[in-house]
Amino acid sequence: LIPCGPQGNIYDKIAHSLYYGSKNKKNGETCVTKTVKNMFNINELPYVSIDFEGIKDIVNKIGGVEITSPFSFCQEGKDGKRYCFAKNTKTKVSGHAFLAFVRHRKSFIRGDFDRTLNQRVALISLFDEIKNQSTFDKIKLGIYSLTKVRSNLNLNEITTYAKINFSNYSIKSIM
Repeated sequence: LIPCGPQGNIYDKIAHSLYYGSKNKKNGETCVTKTVKNMFNINELPYVSIDFEGIKDIVNKIGGVEITSPFSFCQEGKDGKRYCFAKNTKTKVSGHAFLAFVRHRKSFIRGDFDRTLNQRVALISLFDEIKNQSTFDKIKLGIYSLTKVRSNLNLNEITTYAKINFSNYSIKSIM
């Protein structure tokens, strides 16, 4: 149940709550947090939000990311170029190619489910690339990234998260 639909409560995908919140109150993240809190009975829900352009800029800032695609496909990027990925083949991608990789879904048999798999693969690759950077480069990237994100975290909370060792992170997907 999305509490900030066009005429109030609406049943739709969680992902659509960002759209509805952005349209109605110009704050999509607040609508997403309300939706997730209601759905999973969560009191506090910190968030960090970044749009596709911000991700593209961060990928370019670190010099690209190596992605191993679980599928073979081609996708036109927002820059007008065609990007192709071969199944089980590692490819070094720039920001535009990264976005083409995470946006594609049309040729996938399972559509959005396979697109979210690609997105997880891409994010893990991005995190791995960042993890391998020097401490100084991580600090510079962190400062640069603050201009690309929106969050409900205060500076003390951001500092606490920055101190966490993310060397053994994992991403869970719930369908």
